[in-house]
Amino acid sequence: RIKEKEVSRERELKDKQKIITYSTIFILILVITFLFFIFNRLAIVRKQKYEIKKQKLITENAKQRLEVKNKEISDSINYAEMIQNAVLPSYTMHNLFINSFIYFNPKENVSGDFFWLEKNQNMRYFSVADCTGHGIPGAFISMIGTILLNEIYNSKNISQPNLVLDELNRLIKLTLTDKNGFTIKDGMDISFASLDTKTNEILFSGANNPLWIISNDTHKIINGKRLPFNSNWNNNYLFEIKGDKKPVGEYIIEKPPFSLNTIQVSKKDTIYLFSDGYVDQFGGEQNKKYKAKNLKQLLLTNHHLSMEDQKKELHNNFIDWKGDCEQIDDVTIMGIKV
Repeated sequence: RIKEKEVSRERELKDKQKIITYSTIFILILVITFLFFIFNRLAIVRKQKYEIKKQKLITENAKQRLEVKNKEISDSINYAEMIQNAVLPSYTMHNLFINSFIYFNPKENVSGDFFWLEKNQNMRYFSVADCTGHGIPGAFISMIGTILLNEIYNSKNISQPNLVLDELNRLIKLTLTDKNGFTIKDGMDISFASLDTKTNEILFSGANNPLWIISNDTHKIINGKRLPFNSNWNNNYLFEIKGDKKPVGEYIIEKPPFSLNTIQVSKKDTIYLFSDGYVDQFGGEQNKKYKAKNLKQLLLTNHHLSMEDQKKELHNNFIDWKGDCEQIDDVTIMGIKV
């Protein structure tokens, strides 16, 4: 019996040893598996960190290159702005007219709008132009237009508005035609006027753009005929002299020469030339265009203010109307009190 008990104990001991052995092996397998998993995760994390670092380096390099490019572009635009400002008239509005303003609000640093001024004894010449496009492309055309107007006036001694626009039209098409005879269909809408400060006679020609006059008179004489007012407010009357319905430089079919309008103005009349950037601006509660009707009313309402205050009202109203909307075009408005 004793022997059987010993055999039984040995068997139990062996069974326990087997359990311990199997348990140890199982635990070792679990530990090895866990270590393998940890090692694998560490390898993945290390690889991910390497990729992140690599991508970060690539991003930083790209950012640095982009910053360099942006600076180059910014410097180029700033230099282009400086060139455009240098090309603009050396005369200021106040050199020509004591009571006057120019509201010049480009959409970007450089503008597709430009204004032009000259004087000769008692004659004053003034113009506002709206070139095709805005920004850099528009600025190229505006500088071409300014340079050509200077050449027409100073070198060719042409100053009558309709003849100026005819010659400007010819030279722009000539300038924008390449050696193969292809003409770029770019150009401008422009209003060009002269004022004789002794006789208060205005000569005006326009390519799509009009000239507005605000006066206390109920009618004006244009081309020898009575011109009724277009709008009125508080005994102030607005007269509109329309330009020809064609641009300078970009139409394909030849059209008749530009027409000349002769208008007799009175002391304290105010003359306005402008591009379409103001009236075409979207804004207001319904996000619609401002329109010419509202600009007429705004000018009539503020006609009694000084020219500088009129300019401020135009700017403040434009900002209020635009609100959060993007400015869509360059804006230029010239005001001159006779």
